Amino acid sequence: MATIKHTSSKNADYGSAECYLMFEHDEKTQKPVLDEHGSLIMRDDFRFDTVNCGPHDFAFACMRANLYYGKNNRRGDIKSHHYIISFDPRDREDHGLTLDKAQALGIRFCEEHFPGHQAIVAAHPDGHHHAGNIHVHIVINSLRIDDLLERKPYMDRACDTKAGAKHRCTGKLMRYLRTEVMKMCKRENLYQIDLLNGSKTRVTNREYHAARRGQEALDSQNARLQEQGVPAGKSKYETEKETLRRVIKEALEKAKDFDHFCRILSDEYSISVKESRGRFSYRTPSRQKPITSRMLGTDYSKEHILVVLEEKSKRRQEILDEYRRERHKALFENAFGAPAQKRAAVSVTSRNNTTAGARPRFERVVDIEAKKAEGKGAGYEYWAKGFNLKQQSKAYAFMTSHHIYNMEQLEAAIKEQRTAEYNARHAVIDMEKKIKNATDALQWIDRYHENHDICAKIKTIKSEKKRHQYRYAHEGDFIVYEAAVRQLKKYKIKLPPPDHYDFSGKIIDLETKKDELQEAWQEQKQLLKELQTARTNMQGLLTPARQQTQEQQYPQTPKRSSYDMEL
Repeated sequence: MATIKHTSSKNADYGSAECYLMFEHDEKTQKPVLDEHGSLIMRDDFRFDTVNCGPHDFAFACMRANLYYGKNNRRGDIKSHHYIISFDPRDREDHGLTLDKAQALGIRFCEEHFPGHQAIVAAHPDGHHHAGNIHVHIVINSLRIDDLLERKPYMDRACDTKAGAKHRCTGKLMRYLRTEVMKMCKRENLYQIDLLNGSKTRVTNREYHAARRGQEALDSQNARLQEQGVPAGKSKYETEKETLRRVIKEALEKAKDFDHFCRILSDEYSISVKESRGRFSYRTPSRQKPITSRMLGTDYSKEHILVVLEEKSKRRQEILDEYRRERHKALFENAFGAPAQKRAAVSVTSRNNTTAGARPRFERVVDIEAKKAEGKGAGYEYWAKGFNLKQQSKAYAFMTSHHIYNMEQLEAAIKEQRTAEYNARHAVIDMEKKIKNATDALQWIDRYHENHDICAKIKTIKSEKKRHQYRYAHEGDFIVYEAAVRQLKKYKIKLPPPDHYDFSGKIIDLETKKDELQEAWQEQKQLLKELQTARTNMQGLLTPARQQTQEQQYPQTPKRSSYDMEL
C-alpha cells in the first residue's frame, strides 16, 4: 500500500539533505554513522538523481537561486520540502517492484507535480523499521525557478505559477498528491489503499518513534529486573493513544447503545466523550486537552462507532425476536395443542361463568327534551323515539342474559363489576412493575457478567500486596461488580445470575402474561361500561324490587277526579 508523507525544513544547509540520502544515519538520533576513521559510511544500496540542477549540485544551485530572487534569507523561512512515497513490501515479489523502477516512478512524479523546482530524487530499499518497503525521497527547494505554462488543480493563487514564488504545501495539495499516488499505483498494478478517507488506525511518525523509544526503555527495565531476580511487569509498551484505542474497542464490544458506551468509558476508565462539529474527542484523566478521533483513526470516529452500535442493536433485536417467536409458538402449542392460526374462536364467558356469545352492542338513549330545547324539530323527535326504543330493547336483552331483572340487581352488578375491573386494572399495573424491575435487573446482570472475570481473578492472587495492587488497578471494575451484586440481591436473584438471553426469555414470558391480563382488563372494562349504559337506558322503566313487590301485593285504587265525583 503506497503512502505519501510530507515534512518541511527551515535548515539553510541544503547539503544535509544530500548527506542523509546518500550516507548511513542512526535511526534513533538521525545523526550520521561514522567508521573507525571518522568518515561517513555510504549506504549499501540506493538510487540518486537531481532535477533542474546538475549531479551533486543541489545545494549550490538552491543557494544561487535564493540569492538571485532574494528569498529564503531569513531564519524562519521554510527552505525545503521533503516528500516520501512508500510502497507496499509485497510489491517486491508480487509485482516485481525494483529500486530502479521505484526511482523512475519518483522522477516522473517529481517532474509532473513539482515543475520549476530544483529537486533531489533518491530511492532506498528499506525503511527505519526494516519492513522491506521500497520508498522514494523527493526533496525540493521551496523556491520555484521557472514559470509554469499551466496552473495545477491545487493552485489557487496567481503567484503559484510564477518564478521566484515559493511552494505552499496545503491540504488541497496533499489531497491532490494522494489522489495522484493512488492513480500511479493503479497504473503500475501495485498495492494501494484509500488515502483520501483516512486510515482505520492512524499512527503518525511521531507516535511511531515514541512507541519504539518506550518499548526499548521497557525492555531495558525488564532486563534489569530479571538480573535482580524480580519478576518483570508488562512486556509491551503502549502509547497513550494506543491505550485509548484499545479501551475504546473494549467499551464498544461491551456497549449496547451509545449512552452505555459513554457510561462504560466514564465509569470504568474515567474517559469522557465529547462531540464538537460532528466529531468525537476523548479526554483521558492525564490530559487537559482531549484527543480527537481524527488522531486515532477512522475506526474511532463518530460515524464508525454509531454504525457499529446500530448493527449490534439490530443483531440483538433479531435474536430476541426469534427467541420471542419460538417462546410464543411453544406457549400456544402447549396451551391449545395447535398453532394459533388454526384455533377455533373462544366464546366470551359471562361473569356468572355462562357462555353468553357475542355481546349486543347498544348505545345510550337520547335526551329528547334537551334536544328539543336546542331547537330540534318534530322529525328528529320521531327518529329519537325509535332509536331510544331500540337501545332500550338491546339493553333489556343484555340484562336478561345476565339474569338482571330490576334496578337493585343492576346496581349490585355494577358495584361487583367495578370491583372486578379495579382488580383487573391493578393486575396489569403490578405486572408492568414486575417487567420494569426485571428490565432493570437485566442491566445489572449484564454488568455482573461484564466484570465477573476481572473481579474473580483476584482470588487466584496469593500475595496480599499484589491483591491490593490488582484491586487498585481495577478499582472501577470492582465498584461496578459490587454494585451489581447488591442490586441483584435486592431483586432477589440468586448468584450467579442467568445469562442475558435466558433472563430475556423470562421478561418475554412476563410480557405475554401482561398481554393476557390486558385483554382480561379490557373485557372487564367493556362489561362495566355496558352495565352503566344499561342503567342509563332503563332508568325509570324498571322499579326497585321492593316497590315492585309491594305494588303487586297491595294495588292502589286510582284517585277519582272532581269530574268523576260529579258523575
